Amino acid sequence: MNLRHQTLFILTQLVFFTEGRHGEHNGRVREETKSLEELYAEAIAEGGDLLVYHGGDLPDAEDAVANAFREAFPQINITIVVDYSKYHDARVDYQLETGTLIADIVALQTVQDYP
Repeated sequence: MNLRHQTLFILTQLVFFTEGRHGEHNGRVREETKSLEELYAEAIAEGGDLLVYHGGDLPDAEDAVANAFREAFPQINITIVVDYSKYHDARVDYQLETGTLIADIVALQTVQDYP
């Protein structure tokens, strides 16, 4: 996957996550009608920070994605935390149980292994 596709993938996850968290959910995903520029402006207005938990084994494994994102969206402060998916899974479970979820996006490597 090239950097443009990776950046678009992250944006798609961000839009999906935001809808699930803030929008009405009726079992179907709503089509996003806002332009990329509108979404970017809204993200800046919300504080401009984006925290991504990404499955992997090397701390710098997603640096190329972060750099491409920063180039495309310079006013968004993106932080990608790379760790084994099993640790992110436990981290997110704990944060959900305690009402302290901080990640905006979680990308696990083997989603079928984590209920």
